[in-house]
Amino acid sequence: MQITTPDQATRAMREALNTHGMPLALCHVPIRVRNLVPAATLREMLDVARSATHLQQIVKVDDIKKPLAEWCDANPYVIITTRELANLAGCSQNVARKFITDNPNRFKRINQYKHEVRNFKEERARDKAIA
Repeated sequence: MQITTPDQATRAMREALNTHGMPLALCHVPIRVRNLVPAATLREMLDVARSATHLQQIVKVDDIKKPLAEWCDANPYVIITTRELANLAGCSQNVARKFITDNPNRFKRINQYKHEVRNFKEERARDKAIA
């Protein structure tokens, strides 16, 4: 569809902002179309998009560690990938990998991406009973 009017350009720009967010919307809308949007309207749309991205809650690592530790305690002997752990915690895979390396007593490495959740408290109690 050929965009030729300012109304069509404004609609296309709004749709791109709603779909892709602030930085990516500028990549998805050609300069020719952005130039058709009135300057005041474009400035207003971009300000709204910027404020929406700044309103997102900043997540601290400590807010992720405690629920993950509780999940690991509740689900021993489950084989989980770093991607699944990241989705479970709502964090990136790098944060999930860092959690795994920081807690070697909670995880047994199967391969690069798969880990088994260990019940380290039970294993320690069993080892003390044997010894």
